Amino acid sequence: MKELVLRRPHGERWSLEGLVEQLRYYCVGAVVTREEHARLNNEPTFINPWRRYASAGIEIVEHAGLPYPHRDLLTDAKVLTTQEGYTGLPPTGLV
Repeated sequence: MKELVLRRPHGERWSLEGLVEQLRYYCVGAVVTREEHARLNNEPTFINPWRRYASAGIEIVEHAGLPYPHRDLLTDAKVLTTQEGYTGLPPTGLV
């Protein structure tokens, strides 16, 4: 688990909607193998956090559960790919 500090301008408060927007933007992850993880750098890329995946040669499989704005960010980073039959949802019958 990684720690992320969300920064806001000094003295300002976020509204609930503003906090939700920040969490939607930053609280998304990807499952990678150990080998892929070793290729990722730890440099923060706040403009587009998916660019480090492109630098490491890692593709992200597109699925219906990708939240806004990550689909656009993944497309911009050129790491979004498709896999036939993959929905991002657990198989039927799993709890």
